[in-house]
Amino acid sequence: MGYGNKHYKPVELPDSGVGEDVPSIAAKPKETKFLDGDEAGIESILNIPLVFTDWIVLPSRYGEEGKEFVKLQFLAKDGFRTVTSGSTYLIDQVKKQEKLIPEGGDRRFKAVIRKHGRAFIFEAVK
Repeated sequence: MGYGNKHYKPVELPDSGVGEDVPSIAAKPKETKFLDGDEAGIESILNIPLVFTDWIVLPSRYGEEGKEFVKLQFLAKDGFRTVTSGSTYLIDQVKKQEKLIPEGGDRRFKAVIRKHGRAFIFEAVK
């Protein structure tokens, strides 16, 4: 997911002859995807129609076995912003969205994040 993102650029070696017969590293980095934009609090974007441009789902920062969180990138008036949530509903929805996107396809989608009790959910925007 993150290996082929815009932040990864292979470097060409100078014509010094050094390393020509040495193979390149074969293992992909564990995590190379970064999302540009200042972090916003999820409460600050509730009930506002937004265009989400990208996301990443990662293991919980708190070491909870099997727990994940999602970092979403969206467009704001001042550029890209990000928001982070451990909402299993949001995570499930972006994972389903991801399955619908062809390899290298457009990841953008429109949605509103709403709060229902203690849960956050996406609702479609027309």
